[in-house]
Amino acid sequence: MCAAALLLGGCTGDADPIVTSTPSPSPSVAAVDPSTSASPSASASPSPSATALTEEEVLAAIPEDARSEGFISAVMFSRYFLELYGPMFAPPYDRGTFQSLSDDECDFCASAVDSSASAEDAGTESRGASITWLDDAPVAQGGLREDGFWYITQRYELSPRAVLDSSGSELSSDEGSRGRAGVKLGWSDGRWAVFGVEIEPDDAA
Repeated sequence: MCAAALLLGGCTGDADPIVTSTPSPSPSVAAVDPSTSASPSASASPSPSATALTEEEVLAAIPEDARSEGFISAVMFSRYFLELYGPMFAPPYDRGTFQSLSDDECDFCASAVDSSASAEDAGTESRGASITWLDDAPVAQGGLREDGFWYITQRYELSPRAVLDSSGSELSSDEGSRGRAGVKLGWSDGRWAVFGVEIEPDDAA
């Protein structure tokens, strides 16, 4: 099964302080709306985490600069959430926080959790694919829309990645990638939740 195409670089097998553009109700980066994403299948259903997190544990895990409603906080939360993705594909395959911060409407999130569980069952492990947030353009664009959701888009770069089987033999590898990551966020009950993710690599058709 192909994992969600964010940190694994496709379907083949600490950030610096940000400098932002002025937030706008309508993001100026194309294809930001995760609700139209062509990311992982909507039919995937989340696999349960080994240990359910309490709300207190979830809140404590969120970085301090991502705990309020506002543009900067939305950017920092988006980064934190996407950085949780990669560790789900290597021991101990920790899905708890990622899953707790994902709304049931987030098909990308459900597919990512399901793919992580499949990787754990198969004993495969991903190494590399660390994410860096780029500053060669306005780092983040987006804002609060009339539908009540926040849409944040920012550029990323992924380092090279290798996937190993249970014996440590390499199954596949790639050279990394660059692109844009769009996240749809909702604010409720004092914290953010992720309603959608869209990944657009620079080489996308």
